[in-house]
This record gives sequence, C-alpha cells and structure tokens, in this order.
Amino acid sequence: MFASLGMPELLRAARDEDEVFLPRLEPSWQGAALAVAGAALGEGWAVLTKMGNESAASAFGPALGWLALMLIFAGLLLQLTRFRVRGGWHLRLKSGQLEPQDVPGQAHVIENPQGYALSCVAGDRFRSVAIDLVHEERGRVARVFQTPARTRLKDIRACSELTDILAQRLGVERHGLKA
Repeated sequence: MFASLGMPELLRAARDEDEVFLPRLEPSWQGAALAVAGAALGEGWAVLTKMGNESAASAFGPALGWLALMLIFAGLLLQLTRFRVRGGWHLRLKSGQLEPQDVPGQAHVIENPQGYALSCVAGDRFRSVAIDLVHEERGRVARVFQTPARTRLKDIRACSELTDILAQRLGVERHGLKA
C-alpha cells in the first residue's frame, strides 16, 4: 500500500508498511494562473487609463485596481500553499528496492546496506528539505524525497523523523540534518 500525500500518513506508512511511495511535490498551476490573471487585469486597467478613456477608468478604476491586486495576492498564496504530486519514488523496505515513477533516476537495489546512508539535507528549491540516498564511494544515488518546508520547524522535524524511520528500516546509516 502506498502512503498518501500528507506527512502524518507518510510517517505512519514508513513505520508500518512494507512499501512506501515518497511523492515529489510541486506547486499547483492554479496559483500561477490566478496571479497572471490579476496582473493582466491590472495591466488592462493601466492601458485604459493611459489611453485617455476617462469614463471607463473613473467608473471602474479603483475597483479594478483593487481586484487585480487581490487576484495577484490570492494567486501567490495558492502558489505557496497548494501542491500536486509529480511522480516520486516507490520504496520497498524489506527488499531495499527503489523505483522512480515519473522522475529522473534509475531503479536501485540496496543489496548490502554497508556504505549506504540516508541523508536529510537542504533541497534543490528555496526553503525545501530533501532525503538523499548516498553511497560512500559513489556519492548521491538518488534524491528520494523533497518537501517544501518553508523553514517551519515542524516540517523540518517531520522530514528528519522520516529519514530516521527509513534509515532504520533499511538498515543503513543516517546522516544530515537532525531537528
């Protein structure tokens, strides 16, 4: 059974299940679309004002300006809070198999846990935390999980706890950030 998107469910699955899906989260498109619509509305209002169409600008000007601004802020808020799953990694804990699903990378099997480690590190994106599977000789094998933490200590702790659980269940070392 695969874990759902929420971190509490993911932690539970990592503790109890034999197979876990570690999702790759990306911001949803709705926030960007709403912000672009607000910017277009604001630009349209500015063009009407500059063209000398005073009747349209004076009748709807302040309301359109505020509406455009609210759409932009609502879009930014959505962009920061809503995420979609864009692939991820299937991790079979008993056999040590990792398989990518719609993400770059190759399937990998941890046959001998010696030399392997799971590392909780800063992610590729601004204010994100990630879990990497690393090998002492080959370096990073795969980035198996990345979550936007937004520097909230609760999210950083949850990712650190997930790293602890997975490392223990796989029998590999644990490196990196401990919150």
